[in-house]
Amino acid sequence: MESVQLLELKPSMVGGFEKFTYSHLRTRLVTMTDGDVAIGALDSGRPVGLIYAQRNANLAQVVSIFVIPSHRGLGVGTALLAAMEERMRAGSPRISLAYPVGSSVRALERTLVKRHFSEPVVDTLIYRLDSNLRKAPWFARYRLAQNARIGRWIDLSSDQRRMLASAQDAWYPSYLSPFRDEERVDPNLSVVLFEDHQPLGWCMAHRIADDTRLYSSLVVHPSIQHLGYAFTLVAESVNRQVSQNIPYGLFAVLVSNLPMFGIVQKWIQPYALAVTEQRSAFKVLSTASKR
Repeated sequence: MESVQLLELKPSMVGGFEKFTYSHLRTRLVTMTDGDVAIGALDSGRPVGLIYAQRNANLAQVVSIFVIPSHRGLGVGTALLAAMEERMRAGSPRISLAYPVGSSVRALERTLVKRHFSEPVVDTLIYRLDSNLRKAPWFARYRLAQNARIGRWIDLSSDQRRMLASAQDAWYPSYLSPFRDEERVDPNLSVVLFEDHQPLGWCMAHRIADDTRLYSSLVVHPSIQHLGYAFTLVAESVNRQVSQNIPYGLFAVLVSNLPMFGIVQKWIQPYALAVTEQRSAFKVLSTASKR
C-alpha cells in the first residue's frame, strides 16, 4: 500500500478509470454532477482501483467499487471505502452499497466487515432472460380491453407525465418510479399502459450494455391489476427487444415486494438462463466517531 495513492477524481481525470465501473455508468462518470464522487487508486501513476458513489438526499450510495486482481488483498479496497466514507460524512448520515454476488464477493464482504458495515442481506434477485421467455404459456394469453392500449414512454404528453409524477406514493412507491434514471431509459422498449388516455402502468427498460436491457420497474394501477396487464406490458417490451436483435434482458425484483416476487418465481423464473442475488449493506456515518 505504500506506493498506492488515493485521489478524488474530476471528470477530466477519469481517463483510465472508466473501465473500472459498469458500462452503463461510464457516461455519467465522465460527466459527474455535484452529487457524484469518484475516488481512484493509483500505483506509480497507474490506475488500479476505483470507488464511485452518488448522493441522493441524505443517502450516499456506492454504485461500484473495483480493484484490479494484482492489487487485491493489499488493503486497497478498504482504503477506497474508508476514503469515500470520510468524503461523504458531512452531508450524508448513511452510506449504502448494493452489489451482485459474483466471484469477488468474498473479498468485498471482508472489506465491509473491516469498515463495520451492516450484515449484508439479499434484497433483489436478478433474472437473466433471452427470447426463450416468449415460450411461456402466458406470453400471448392476455388481451387489452377496448378502452386500453400500450404506447411508448417517450410519447407521453407533458400533462400525462405530470399526472404520473403526482401519483407517486399514492398508488405506486418511489422506488418503482418510471422517472428514475430516465437518462438511461431505452425509448423503444419502455412502454406505458393507457386506459381512456390515462396512464395507469408501465414497464421501463434501461440500457446497461449493447446486448442487454434491464427491466427495473413494472407497475399497474391497483384497480386493474387483476386483468393481467403486467404480463401484457412485459410481453410488449420483450417483443420489442427481440425485434431489435437485443439478445438479453435482466428482470430485477425486490425480495420484499412479495406479490411481484411470487409472480416472477412462478411465471418467469422457469424460463431464466440464470438467477443472481443482489446483496446490500449500510453504515451510519457518525460525525463524532470516525473509524
